[in-house]
Amino acid sequence: MIQYDSINEAIEGLKSREFIYDFNLDVNCICAPAKTTKFSSQEFKIVEVYRFEGMTNPSESSIVYGIESAKYKLKGYLVNAYGIYSDARSAEFASKMEIEHHEVF
Repeated sequence: MIQYDSINEAIEGLKSREFIYDFNLDVNCICAPAKTTKFSSQEFKIVEVYRFEGMTNPSESSIVYGIESAKYKLKGYLVNAYGIYSDARSAEFASKMEIEHHEVF
């Protein structure tokens, strides 16, 4: 079990294990600045989850997902806020992805 102290540390840890794409949620799709293709959530699965609580700043309450697509042979990460700064559409979209790893760190 890997544990990280910060969002940046989690992202760097994922990158070191070939989760290189910085995915973002768009309207009904996942996209990456390095790719022009848009993907559906059904084409990805969540394989790692890291949750961070913003002890002094609620805007730092985020979840970092390690996601991958066997179909496209892509691995990357997706950062999503939760709490008062969360986007309900983002959480709903992420919840449609298959979850291979259920533990939250």
